Amino acid sequence: MAKVALTTDQYRHLVRLLAESAGILTTADRETLLDLAGLHATKSRLHFDSTANAFAGELVRVLQDRGTLEETGQPALISLLRVVRDIVVGNEAALAFVDGLLAPYPGEPYESALRNPPLPPAASTQPTPITTYQNIYNNSTVYTAQGPHAVAQSERSVHIQGKQTAEPIVTGDGNTVGGGTAQSGGIRIGKIDGKNVTVGRRIEGELPERMSELARSFADGHITVEQILNADVVTVGLNYVKDPQRPTVSELKREIAVLKGQVEAATAAGGLPEQGAAEDVVIDLDRAEIELAKAEPDGARIVHRLKGAVEVLGRVNEANESVQGIASGIGKLLPYAVALLALARKFFGL
Repeated sequence: MAKVALTTDQYRHLVRLLAESAGILTTADRETLLDLAGLHATKSRLHFDSTANAFAGELVRVLQDRGTLEETGQPALISLLRVVRDIVVGNEAALAFVDGLLAPYPGEPYESALRNPPLPPAASTQPTPITTYQNIYNNSTVYTAQGPHAVAQSERSVHIQGKQTAEPIVTGDGNTVGGGTAQSGGIRIGKIDGKNVTVGRRIEGELPERMSELARSFADGHITVEQILNADVVTVGLNYVKDPQRPTVSELKREIAVLKGQVEAATAAGGLPEQGAAEDVVIDLDRAEIELAKAEPDGARIVHRLKGAVEVLGRVNEANESVQGIASGIGKLLPYAVALLALARKFFGL
């Protein structure tokens, strides 16, 4: 059988379909299929070769055990079969079985799910302005965040007048920098010097519509940090967590989604020297999401995946700083990834 190479988008489409098959495939079946889909990452492609036959064969076995697609009636499995159809080309027996399962759905195009993965949502044609925190002004008043639990923010907006000083803009412990609509376009920080610093707006209570809007805005605006000084825990971006000491599963899921969106946005912008690293981070986050979606998630696996993302971002950050003197690209997302890892460890007691 010919070797099959999947792009990152194609592989993520496959993994997402497996994740969406909860309730159709058993947890054990899904885990087996995910393990068989273990891939070897290179700089630009993920090779689905030595395990392709085993993966396709196992999925066919599972479907034979569960009955026809008409009985399950799940679009996710139809899409999975289209992926498998590409893999089993050349294996006439498997191909005939897959085509037989797809036959009751003549209205569905048989186009290759591998060659034609779903396109990402179109980005807005209007660029979202980025808020750059160097000095913070509002109505000619300078807002500072200095000292324990200080807050530098405005209910309406925060106006930035360029870099006026080389001093860190956030000092002390337990500070929050944020406020109003300034966050809608993203955040860029010059320096952070302190512990347990939150950059962005902390959301209190359940406001799902507003949260979704803010999440999209943050992803569009690119949240970056130029330099971190003496910051044990730094959260950059949205905080869905009502009580950081007792985070919930839904809050953890949202934070993972935000980080993944930021990595994808940086990758989509193009020109990143660390393209392969970005793909590695996204794969780690995908697997963390899948594990978290289980009825009884394995916290150690999730923490392991998030730790992997942190390590990759850390290497990128160090490499960029050694060349440019500041963090750049996806390396700037390191503080957020570190905070997310800490959140997961707290949630699972690890």
